[in-house]
Amino acid sequence: MYSKQWAATRLLTGLCAIILTSAGCALSATSSTSTGTVTPHATAGTLTPGGAGQPTATTGGGSGNGTPTPPLSTLTVYAGSGDGNFYAINAASGQKRWQYPAASANKPIVSNGTVYFGTDGGFVYALNAGNLVWRFGPVGGIAGRPAFESGVVVVGADDGNIYGLDAGSGVQKWKVTTGGSVTSGAASTNGVAYVGSTDSQLYAINVSNGQIAWKYNTGSAIEWATPAVSNGVVYVGNDGGQLHAVNAGNGQRKWMFQTGGQILSRALIANGVVSIGSVDHNLYGINESSGSQKWKYSAGDTVGTPVLVGSVLVGEATNGVIFGLDSSSGAFKWKFTTSGATRPWLAAAQNLVYSGSSDGHVFALNAASGSTAWAFTGGGYFSSPAAGQ
Repeated sequence: MYSKQWAATRLLTGLCAIILTSAGCALSATSSTSTGTVTPHATAGTLTPGGAGQPTATTGGGSGNGTPTPPLSTLTVYAGSGDGNFYAINAASGQKRWQYPAASANKPIVSNGTVYFGTDGGFVYALNAGNLVWRFGPVGGIAGRPAFESGVVVVGADDGNIYGLDAGSGVQKWKVTTGGSVTSGAASTNGVAYVGSTDSQLYAINVSNGQIAWKYNTGSAIEWATPAVSNGVVYVGNDGGQLHAVNAGNGQRKWMFQTGGQILSRALIANGVVSIGSVDHNLYGINESSGSQKWKYSAGDTVGTPVLVGSVLVGEATNGVIFGLDSSSGAFKWKFTTSGATRPWLAAAQNLVYSGSSDGHVFALNAASGSTAWAFTGGGYFSSPAAGQ
């Protein structure tokens, strides 16, 4: 069920975790625009300063819509580590706020001060300020990012089920059984959650009662591609390398775009452009209305989910390369290389982007230049992070 590239990344992740914990080897990460080299240390919960200036708070950093945001120092970066802990890190300084023991923690989501995430062991955790609010499970392994909608946390599991959990108590409200495994994440808006399955179907589910509003057959397994929803359209990739744009209200296809390889990521929709990465090593810029290609950038390895900070589109490949592009043209701006495989999903807060790596670090980079703001060192590989309050 796993792609060869994904399997290779997981193998590299395990090897790096073993090396970090048993040999304490020195690793380095470099940026083509940074004057310094970050040399992290293999001791858990330490901070390695970068060569860049101190990050500053801005407005509308992640969305570009000018909406005021809190000071960066009040925000937190959340990520699970291969050392069996889940970490909360100051988004501005890189200092650890707290850690909580949770083995194999995957992609988190943050809402109203509470962070939710699933684990390979089939548990869903809700934590607030480092304290356990509730834990649900075990069910099947949960690799994808949850969705939070109307007081319900929606997660998919590799047992083939999609679960709706009360966000306050963790009590199961409903369950939808698909015809395959659910190994990707969920998206939601307006009381509806969208989740893909390896049965090739995209499910639209009313979160209030768990009723299926509609199903859409993409023609190939949806294994690691998480849906995204914007302007009344749901975008989802599949193992056949197709990106489908589907009407969020009725499940009718708007258009389909074919890439050259399996899609493992989620689309980013901004300024009339849909950006999506593929196993064919390219990041594509696609016209939101027509589905026609505007540009593509070759990253040298499988490309994950990008983020937009101002006019800079930041993406990453599983070979450890993080890169910045002009969001309108796809033109190259900068590149940063870590010492391990990066997870195919970035996070952003104001002027910084955050990446988890198999070399045991969470990196914070200045989106405009790619220079290092800070690097946090844990005791094992880091999963894809999230940023929020």
